[in-house]
Amino acid sequence: MQMEETLVELELNDAAGGQPHMPWVWTLVPVAKIHLDSDLATGNQPNGNRAYVKLFGWIAFLVLLIAGVNFVNLSTARSARRAREVGIRKTVGSTRSQLVRQFLGESILLSLLGLVLAVGIIQLVLPLYRNVTGKALSLPYFSDPAVIPGLLGLALAVGFIAGLYPAFYLSSIRQADVLKGSALAGKRRGALHLRHVLVVFQFAMSILLILGSLVISGQLDFVKSRDLGFDKDQVIIVRNAEILGGRLDGYMEKLKQNPAVAGVSAARAIPGQGTVNWGIGVEGIGRERPLNMNFLSCDQDFAGVLDVRMAEGRFLSREFPSDKEAVVINRKAADYFGLPEPVGKKLQIWSTRGTYTIIGVMENIHFESLHRDVRPMGYLLPEAVNSTRRPYLFVRINLPQIEKLLPFLRASWDELGPPIPFEYGFLDERIDSLYQGDVRAGKIVAIFSGLAIFVSCLGLFGLAAYVTEQRTKEIGIRKVLGARISHIVWILGGQFLKWVAVAAVVAWPAGYWLAGRWLQGFAFRTGLSAGFFLASGLAAALIAAVSVGSQVVKSARTDPVKSLKYE
Repeated sequence: MQMEETLVELELNDAAGGQPHMPWVWTLVPVAKIHLDSDLATGNQPNGNRAYVKLFGWIAFLVLLIAGVNFVNLSTARSARRAREVGIRKTVGSTRSQLVRQFLGESILLSLLGLVLAVGIIQLVLPLYRNVTGKALSLPYFSDPAVIPGLLGLALAVGFIAGLYPAFYLSSIRQADVLKGSALAGKRRGALHLRHVLVVFQFAMSILLILGSLVISGQLDFVKSRDLGFDKDQVIIVRNAEILGGRLDGYMEKLKQNPAVAGVSAARAIPGQGTVNWGIGVEGIGRERPLNMNFLSCDQDFAGVLDVRMAEGRFLSREFPSDKEAVVINRKAADYFGLPEPVGKKLQIWSTRGTYTIIGVMENIHFESLHRDVRPMGYLLPEAVNSTRRPYLFVRINLPQIEKLLPFLRASWDELGPPIPFEYGFLDERIDSLYQGDVRAGKIVAIFSGLAIFVSCLGLFGLAAYVTEQRTKEIGIRKVLGARISHIVWILGGQFLKWVAVAAVVAWPAGYWLAGRWLQGFAFRTGLSAGFFLASGLAAALIAAVSVGSQVVKSARTDPVKSLKYE
């Protein structure tokens, strides 16, 4: 418990840049609650974790389902080999219920053996999974009394459900039909149709997972390339600057004297953090329309250091003493007010009882993550709201190697500041951290998708081997009659490509809906282009070709003399 409490405390401190943004009592909240309850408003917590946990659960279920489909496919495909066994057992007195229990027992036994293998694999890949997720995960096999019974229950359920249809299918064979050589004559067509449906399902799930991975990757690329309205590169963030107290201005002036420093600005918050929201009144708008807006206190160099563009008017300036009673709003706020010419209007903040003149309209900047839309924002000097808090410094560097200036920043801090460690970060890394949860989710989805595709390939490989084995004599006869290898390959492998086409038609509408739902978590998102869908279908076709190609080509190249002698 002590470890969990420490972890939460560190996460809360980091989210607010070293300052706890929640009461200390919240450090006793379990870690799982902190992780799952995301903060889409500020991006302080990894966004969408609860949704991602559900997503990973569904993907794991799909992987398990695909494995079950493989078992049913291969069991029914091999039914001809076990028909004689069933006929003999029934001849010597076995009942159908006994055969059902036998086949279910085999299925459950295989599932239990798979559980043992899975536990071993989990222990081997857990370190890799920890690196991907950034979480210290482990399975408490013995400390939690529900883990082992839960795993056993899962294995038993999977074995029972996967073996149910093959068990009843095989046990329904009559011994008289076996002796006549027509044991599966009436059942083969139904089993064949079922296999076709299950193979289409496998391909559809693979296409769906591939599509999901492509959409997540495309959205993350869109986020990285999105114009945030300010320049995030070559900017160092110095934390805990308010600790310097009255020496903060001297520290900033010393930094500005360095020719490698292009500018320095102090502010109350950094991108990704929450800002204060106050109720306001605006000249020209009646009191019957309640308004509220977020505010950030910063100094007059904020716009210059971050290279923020102005749409109208000007930004705050030390050259105008009256700017202590001025405010700059963003374009979103101007649209929110609905005033054609907001510059020059008076703005009142009810909680501070202050009245401010709007002197400029700034272009919108994404001060929060792209998960939510830009909010109406106002920018004030700290003294305008009787605040001296300036905990963060933005230091713009004009050196290609930004790390070379860090010793100077640290030495200047140690010279002026109290004996507290110099803490810094990079603005571009801070912006990237707002989407850390999405990046990790993309990696996990890609890994799970690869696992699901691998399981599908195993089933397709086995099914292709069986299909080509059953048609060995047919291949020999076709080659004797002059059929080319390419023609035989198409006959044997073409059916799998047809199944891919049908699966794509099934998977694309579902993928469009699911991807759209996920993208709704972003206020700014990429479009669902046709390229995503075509790429997922082509990838599935390639997977099918690789999975069955070796078996099909091997059978097509077999000497027809050997094929005709095959029993």
